[in-house]
Amino acid sequence: MKTINLKKLTAFAIITAIVFAGVSAGLFASDQDGTATALFLRMDQGARAEGLAGAFAGQSGDVECAWWNPAGAVMLGAPQFTASYNSFIEDIASMYAAAAIPFGAKKKNSILINVTNVTMGTVNGYDVNGNSIGSISPSGMEVGAGVALSLTPALSVGLMAKDIQQNLGGDNASGAAFDAGVLIKLSPELSFGLSDQNIGSSLQTNVKELNLTVSNQLPSDLKAGLAYNVVKNKLCLTADGDKPVDADTFMRVGR
Repeated sequence: MKTINLKKLTAFAIITAIVFAGVSAGLFASDQDGTATALFLRMDQGARAEGLAGAFAGQSGDVECAWWNPAGAVMLGAPQFTASYNSFIEDIASMYAAAAIPFGAKKKNSILINVTNVTMGTVNGYDVNGNSIGSISPSGMEVGAGVALSLTPALSVGLMAKDIQQNLGGDNASGAAFDAGVLIKLSPELSFGLSDQNIGSSLQTNVKELNLTVSNQLPSDLKAGLAYNVVKNKLCLTADGDKPVDADTFMRVGR
């Protein structure tokens, strides 16, 4: 039976407290509340990641890292695939699929592909004067491709490029973005990850009724996280700090 390393467990707790002390102190408050669009890109994806409360930036060796921190999708050894479907209230549904294909010496690196599609049911639509225009069906879609590279046994990096499409009841929006991440193995059991999601120019929405194009910022999201494998493949402790561009910093903790 594996003995839990109390020193490393203590180090995990101390580092977590130091890195995320500013969260409760409100040091990372936002003055841009509610200014981002394409918020379907903030929906959590992946069964394992959701089981860890979305604290997944410091994880590695899993295809689900393609969504959270592409740098973690290294050392897979064999191709991996995941797919999920989530149904929410008000007929909102999210479909997600991702694949990782190892390549290179000892198959340490990976090619990554993912697809996200979110539908929001049918709602009543209105024009700028408050007149009904019938039913509309908002939706959003993202298609991504990227790579995860193991530079050294302790350091990996990842990059995902994304095409983003959004339909707001006939007003279509499109744009491009990318995710970038780094993962550092502090020890065989402890790792630190940093990722920045949805980096890019604003999303351009063509508003037909007003004959103009509106620009809104993408929902970029900076994540920093730790993962400590207390017992390999049986018990893992994770903690992430999450800073959306248009909201205050918050924490996620999973086990």
